[in-house]
Amino acid sequence: MTFDHDWLARQTERLKIGLIEDGTAIGDGLGVALTRLEQAKRDDGGRRKGAFVVLLTDGANNRGALTPTQAAEIAKSRGVPVYTIGAGQDGFVPMPVFDDTGRKIGYRRQRSDLDEAAMRDLADATGGKFFRAFDTGTIEGAFRSIDHAQKIEFQAKSYLVTTELFPWIAVPGLALLLLAGIARPPLRPVAISRTGCAGRSRPGRCRRWNRRVVG
Repeated sequence: MTFDHDWLARQTERLKIGLIEDGTAIGDGLGVALTRLEQAKRDDGGRRKGAFVVLLTDGANNRGALTPTQAAEIAKSRGVPVYTIGAGQDGFVPMPVFDDTGRKIGYRRQRSDLDEAAMRDLADATGGKFFRAFDTGTIEGAFRSIDHAQKIEFQAKSYLVTTELFPWIAVPGLALLLLAGIARPPLRPVAISRTGCAGRSRPGRCRRWNRRVVG
């Protein structure tokens, strides 16, 4: 979505657990993703070409106005496959507990509420695939599999923003050159006289140069 990876890394560092209200709005999240993928010039008969969504979640839908089934119908009508990744462990998992100031004070054990069947149905309905990931390694494997299945060619415009630094060097250089010309001591005039010999005398024996500094 962006080539500014430095900016993206800074924004990611700002994220923390508890930043938004606790809950999982899978339907709303999928709806927002489909809205971001709207691009008229890449639509063909109302179906988005070369688009797909990766949905990574560790819980069941319990928030939001749009249900996963409704969001799946929209994705299916637009031809956008949804690859779902169910992350986390089965059974009880530790959940962080925060105080009123947002400071983490501990953990509490809570049963994992991932709705694996709903995630599988969502992927099947849109032409995607479901992955079950228990750790970071299997999540990375899921993304590699998706990357292998979805290859998209696109053209991107790159912009080069330049700052001209030449005046910062040229102007001081010219100023120093002008200052050197003003501060240079005046040249002392030199008078040169020349005497020679007549006849066939050799010039090397009788020619003489006189150099006299005037002033």
